Amino acid sequence: MIKHGKQGSFIGRETSKKICSSRDLLMLMVQNESSLYTHWEISIDKQLMVQLQFNKTWRELQKVIRVADITKVIYNGDNAHRYAEFPIPEQMTDLFIKNVESNRTYIVELGIHTEEGVFFTLLRSNSIATPSNDLRHKVREILDWKSGSDSKPIWHENFSTYSYYENTK
Repeated sequence: MIKHGKQGSFIGRETSKKICSSRDLLMLMVQNESSLYTHWEISIDKQLMVQLQFNKTWRELQKVIRVADITKVIYNGDNAHRYAEFPIPEQMTDLFIKNVESNRTYIVELGIHTEEGVFFTLLRSNSIATPSNDLRHKVREILDWKSGSDSKPIWHENFSTYSYYENTK
């Protein structure tokens, strides 16, 4: 389970080669109802920008993966229900995150902690929803839809006349 500001369970994989990416990428995928997988690449341009901003070499900066539970919120970077942070070694490019809750929405951020202790986001992933391990929840949604007891479709609250806004649980 993810605890606010505490380290959780994870398995990382380091590569033996030097990572020199020309693109910025942070993706998050569901492995099952209680584990996630994330992969990242950071471009040389972004590394140089961060070095200049913080007046430190890229190796001197402690990189961190933050996993945030953003179920039923419009995430602004500070309003997650809870999060866990994992310090990552220099050559690590992916991570398996274990013991997350089912039926929740998550996002991952790659960042650094400033000298003042503030988390500075470098990359943010897509949001994903872990599947429910409770069959009753799924059956209830189907029965509500079949019986017509839902007065509005689920997408209604995220619809305007100009845009559709995706709900993240």
